[in-house]
Amino acid sequence: AVTAPLGLLPSASAMVATWVYLVLSGLAYVDAACMSEGIDTDGASVLAISRRCFGNGVAALFSLLCVAQMLAIVSANLVKAAELSASLLPRLPFPAAVLLAAAGFGAFVFGAAPATVAAANTLLAGCMLTGFLTLFALAAAAPAP
Repeated sequence: AVTAPLGLLPSASAMVATWVYLVLSGLAYVDAACMSEGIDTDGASVLAISRRCFGNGVAALFSLLCVAQMLAIVSANLVKAAELSASLLPRLPFPAAVLLAAAGFGAFVFGAAPATVAAANTLLAGCMLTGFLTLFALAAAAPAP
């Protein structure tokens, strides 16, 4: 519904370009992580891989960009969670729904054991994948307009 005014081609092009960017970023990260395996014990964080491949200055920039991407994703997810909360609780103002979602997720992440957070993350990732597959299946089975 958000992209409907733009039309199918611009919306699909933007989504495909975003997907290609994410896939290429992931492949570049995996390649860099594999090339630097065994060099030291910094691990495979974005900062460690960037530092090994490009030096401290570029590593700091890449880390900042990674944080910006994560904040954008978290913001979008909190807004969507607030929209869903507001639809379930119509008297709840939208700003309060955003704060409620942020506080709820924050309290869970900071208060739960790491293994519980990891299990919840795996469950939510599975739910997301199931949702995408269901959407694709329903879209493929739907009659053309």
